[in-house]
Amino acid sequence: MQQPSKLTWLYGTTGFFILCTAISLYFEHFEILLLPLIAVVTYLALFKLDALYMLLIFLVPLSVNLDDIDMGVGMTLPTDPILFGLLLFVIIKTIYEGGFEKQLIFHPVSIFLIVQLAWVFVTALSSSMPLVSFKYLIAQMWFITTFYFIATQVFKKIKNIRTFFWLYTLPFCIVIAYTLINHSMHSFDQKSGNWVMKPFYSDHTSYGAALAMFVPFVLAKTFERSKHNAVMKPLFFLLLSYLILATMLSYTRAAWISLIAGLLVYVILEFKIKWQFLATVTLTLAITALIGQDEIRDYFSDNKVTSSTDMNQHVQSISNVSSDASNRERINRWNSGLAMFLERPIFGWGPGTYSFNYAGFQKESDKTIISTNAGDMGNAHSEFIGPLSESGAVGLLIVLGLFSTIFITGVRVYKKSDNHFFRMYSMICLIGIFTYIVHGFLNNFLDTDKITAPFYGMAAILVVMDLYQKKKYSETELKQQLEKLEA
Repeated sequence: MQQPSKLTWLYGTTGFFILCTAISLYFEHFEILLLPLIAVVTYLALFKLDALYMLLIFLVPLSVNLDDIDMGVGMTLPTDPILFGLLLFVIIKTIYEGGFEKQLIFHPVSIFLIVQLAWVFVTALSSSMPLVSFKYLIAQMWFITTFYFIATQVFKKIKNIRTFFWLYTLPFCIVIAYTLINHSMHSFDQKSGNWVMKPFYSDHTSYGAALAMFVPFVLAKTFERSKHNAVMKPLFFLLLSYLILATMLSYTRAAWISLIAGLLVYVILEFKIKWQFLATVTLTLAITALIGQDEIRDYFSDNKVTSSTDMNQHVQSISNVSSDASNRERINRWNSGLAMFLERPIFGWGPGTYSFNYAGFQKESDKTIISTNAGDMGNAHSEFIGPLSESGAVGLLIVLGLFSTIFITGVRVYKKSDNHFFRMYSMICLIGIFTYIVHGFLNNFLDTDKITAPFYGMAAILVVMDLYQKKKYSETELKQQLEKLEA
């Protein structure tokens, strides 16, 4: 008996799908339209995991939260379905293949991430809003499993590290163009600068945070000394100017501060400044601040410069805690978060519940013109106070441990690097992550794909480099890969 040809299978499968689609649409079951996406994601997850991860990174800057376009659904498309599918893939891989290699699982960064997920689960059980907390837990699981654990497998192929940065940067440039065009229609004023990046980024702060994380990459490529770089250098310089202009026009003061902090990290590491000197400078500044605390307090109280389109005034407004509504509202959120922590110091109010609970903890003296009694204006504006109020003291300690461990790993990788590629990309990742840690004092976005993708991705790169340096992965394979990159 003659076997059906591949063409017959193709026609048969296509016809069956069209028939099922027609019937489903007739009965208004529109979810059938997701089947092709599910089929493609499943195929890539099983046979082309690198390609699926890279596709996801490309889509992240272009993804849109349906809630931001008044669709009434808190889902981000097209990334959320892919992330959920990859979470299921990791669960199946863990059950049938034993998961990831032990050297990765027992790396300090991985341990902190696993402990963090475990503590989120524990605090979700005692949450004031369990459904909200378990939804938050699922989101964190797919962020960490995909953007960290799967990323480590992808980055064992060293060439994928460079691809990762370009696949976020290039579509991000499209979003920047969209933002600048929108902004130009409002004369680049500061107020419209808060929302012109929608629907791709929720506001100027998350947009500014992403910009700050990728400026170090483009800066490094612009000034890289390489025979392959000579022809592209003018284009890299234009790209760098483009990102710096976008950062300035984002009016995100936290992004500006974080880039300055990142520059200090570069100077300290590149010029090998001793920790004794840094400790002396820090102690001197602390003593000076203690002695002059009255004058410092008076300065902050007397500063009445508010957020403005004028760049000079906008910079001065950073220290205005007496009349700048944005600054005072942050203090209101922080004080509310601390009050929440004092009432539930062990387990907190539950992951993801801050925005539903902080209203009752606002003091009248802290409220501003942008405060609401309903408490429906977002999160704690801090990667530290948020976990403190939602997951208690342990939640904060885990975050501090995670950030510290990632930073220490980055410094170790950079100092031990004996090749140009590792030295350059470890510094890029280290500064990129540090800009967000600094940003985390003023905002929190590790519950969105826009920031978790680069943050955990850069952390994964540092961990893979660390494992290569510790000879946990094949030295021969690494050498061959580096030779191909330099060829």
